[in-house]
Amino acid sequence: MVNGGKLAIARRDACRETVITQLRELAAFVQMKMKNDITVLLASGFQPVSTNRTRAALPQPVVLRVENGMTGQMILAAQSESNAKSWQVESALAAEDGALGGWVGGDPATDSRRITVGNLIPGRVYAFRLRAVGGTTGFSDWSDPITRRAA
Repeated sequence: MVNGGKLAIARRDACRETVITQLRELAAFVQMKMKNDITVLLASGFQPVSTNRTRAALPQPVVLRVENGMTGQMILAAQSESNAKSWQVESALAAEDGALGGWVGGDPATDSRRITVGNLIPGRVYAFRLRAVGGTTGFSDWSDPITRRAA
């Protein structure tokens, strides 16, 4: 199905549903047979999954990469965090002596791999930091600032 098409997509979706159903049935069978004995579960080749769904404090984010986007725009990527609902980013103009101006907030982002900062002056050096929103405390600490020249 190199070219795709409606029929190919329908077949793919049907196969996906079949696999999901079979995996759920297999998980129920293993759970029934193991009778809460972790050694039986491990001997079957399965790994136990935590049922703990409590929210926890968010760790300090790590900026993985900063890339130039369109003119006057930078795109940040952060290490993903499962408890984070969104991300806040701030930028500050860096002076030639390394001093930073005031931090300016950007638009919130929901994708940790593509956080866009706009309204930057091309050729100027900026510092960026971000924090995650969510967890038990509401916000994480700010990440360590990282500087880049806007294109």
